[in-house]
Amino acid sequence: MRSTLSQRWRSIAAFPLEAIVIAAGWIVLLGWLLDVASLKGPTSSLPAMKANSAFAFVVAGASLWVLRSPSAGRGLRRLARGGAALVLLVGSATLAEYASGLSLHIDELVFHDASTLTGAAVAGRMGVNTAVCFVLVGLSLLLLDVEWRRIRPAQVGVMIVGVVGFVAVLGYLYGAATLQRSGFVPRRVMPMALHTALVMLLLSGSVLRARPGKGFLRLAAGSGAGSIVFKRMFPLVVVLPAALGYLQLKGQRAGFYGTEVGTALLAGSLTFSLAGLLWTLARALERADAKQRATLDTIRVIEAQKLESLGVLAGGIAHDFNNLLVGVLFNARLVFDELPPASRLRTQLTDIESAVERAATLTRQMLAYAGKGHFVVEQVDLGGTVQEMTSLMRAAIPKNVELVTEIAPDLPPIKADAAQLTQVVMNLIINAAEATGDKRAAVQIAVGAVDATADYLGRFSLSEELAAGRYVVVEVNDAGSGMDEATRARIFEPFFSTKFTGRGLGLAATLGIIRAHSGAISVESRPGGGSSFRVLFPVATGEAGRGSGAETRAA
Repeated sequence: MRSTLSQRWRSIAAFPLEAIVIAAGWIVLLGWLLDVASLKGPTSSLPAMKANSAFAFVVAGASLWVLRSPSAGRGLRRLARGGAALVLLVGSATLAEYASGLSLHIDELVFHDASTLTGAAVAGRMGVNTAVCFVLVGLSLLLLDVEWRRIRPAQVGVMIVGVVGFVAVLGYLYGAATLQRSGFVPRRVMPMALHTALVMLLLSGSVLRARPGKGFLRLAAGSGAGSIVFKRMFPLVVVLPAALGYLQLKGQRAGFYGTEVGTALLAGSLTFSLAGLLWTLARALERADAKQRATLDTIRVIEAQKLESLGVLAGGIAHDFNNLLVGVLFNARLVFDELPPASRLRTQLTDIESAVERAATLTRQMLAYAGKGHFVVEQVDLGGTVQEMTSLMRAAIPKNVELVTEIAPDLPPIKADAAQLTQVVMNLIINAAEATGDKRAAVQIAVGAVDATADYLGRFSLSEELAAGRYVVVEVNDAGSGMDEATRARIFEPFFSTKFTGRGLGLAATLGIIRAHSGAISVESRPGGGSSFRVLFPVATGEAGRGSGAETRAA
């Protein structure tokens, strides 16, 4: 039921408001053509929409319809911009008449306005606020695709139009003639007609929707929590105070209560209404947050299943391949021992042994990724390991890369295989140094301890379910080119690499080692903004730092 209602609202929101604007303009023009008062205005006691206003609405609506259409050709778009310029000219000419005091009778070129408003200077002429709105609408249509410092002038212009129209509607709702003229216009000037104000609001909203993902409308067009709250709350925030004020004024004028009671009722109703809006806002945010958490959990499960499947495949291949390598190496050494010392075949056999050793190293990395390596677990000072590896790596990385370390004192030990831990640190430093490229930059390596809460651990998507508690964290930051989301999602896959062919097991093995040590890793990166790798290892339980016997186990 809810989805059906949502689809209906989407279909209503997709309806082109400019079609209503065009239709309203044509109806009023027909009223002027046939001299039918009911088509010019809602009642005889209210001002009628002027013929020039109706004409400007038709032109503005048609121009916007063309400019919104992605399939409109260049010729139609030029014609639409010409229409926008004509709307601008109608408003500007009317303002020029008001400013100069001259009457060029441009308002009665086609239709003659026989009725006059009491005290009005010129019959048939639109109000000053209406003319100002048409100037802004014309400019907004001409500047529809212009953006300056992430601000769209067209949106600013039609927002002002919407405010003027809304104030005029309030003037009719509360019987305040000053608001019908937008407050700053003398009484002798025509007010904005009620239906002119309503159509002006529709035209303002239609121009805003023309480029929904741009400028101020980014928030309304999004799918995040802020967008959901804006879509649900904005209509209520606009309509509710005006409706409550209208009811309070009507009750007071009917003699149900005096000014004091009316004001108190208005304040109380506004208080309860705002409380209701606040509760609605909180519920909307809570639902959006729950939806986001569910989405993140789904992504985490999918990533874990994908990496687990790859780990099973890599582990099986590595295990069988390692058995084959044992046979190759054994037979090569047998042949080597049978050959005389001067035999030239000994060189080729030595090359075979070296190739087998390199292949064996590769299988060990694959087994580490699969979590099936054999570890010698003992209490390790991670800060000391990082400090030692950093000193050794300075000679191995390019000269343009500087390693900067920040290691907290008195770090608690962790239970880990020191050799495997060294492999993790080395892989992260090499990856950061290579990401930096040829530019001179620093790779920052920080080691510290953190009391991790459930929310903090939730940021580590590449992890098992970790319990809140104390962890040692290693963070490696580089100033490289960064990664987009698609690349970041694949960097831990075996043999995936953005570098030259033959690379890509380093981070895959790193992930396997971290998981085998009940740790977690997270990656933050954006194109052009570098990357940040953060690794967590649980603190060793028991008497930390007093040395415990090493244990050998298969991860």
